[in-house]
Amino acid sequence: MKKIIALIILIATNCIYSVAHSQQISPKSEFLMSIDIKFDPPSVIDKGMRIFNISSGVASGPSIKGTIHSPSADWVQILPSGVIRLDVRLLVKTDDGETIYISYNGALKHSEKSLEKLKKGEEMTADDGWYFVSAPTFRTSSKKYDYLNSIQAINHYKVMRMGTDGGYGHIDVFAMK
Repeated sequence: MKKIIALIILIATNCIYSVAHSQQISPKSEFLMSIDIKFDPPSVIDKGMRIFNISSGVASGPSIKGTIHSPSADWVQILPSGVIRLDVRLLVKTDDGETIYISYNGALKHSEKSLEKLKKGEEMTADDGWYFVSAPTFRTSSKKYDYLNSIQAINHYKVMRMGTDGGYGHIDVFAMK
């Protein structure tokens, strides 16, 4: 009986340690690039969906430099809760002649402050208290940029303005390690 109790205590201790330890893990990341984009005015599908054509942009980082070309767009779904779901696809042509496809999904939950700015067509920043997370993946046939095919990244939205006349955004992209 003492052996069974000791075994139960050992298992419980390991489970508690495992849960506590897993909650302390911090993901590591490395800066990959910044993306600056310009949006056309949205195509309104219905009250819950907008498509923002991305008319131009630049991708720039330590080992990537390029411009964003058509077809590139953000298919925005506005949920009944007010949360916005992103579905973004970008075509990047690098300065050295390669092509990279970037695709990401994510979620945006406005704070009162960022929602007020959005309604007025004003510039919003990360300091406005929004929850704005998306996770890009990459696809390319380039040997030089092949490492991107195996990267999961995360976007940090720094600045954005979206209005009936279009808008712009600045995003920093980090490769998860």
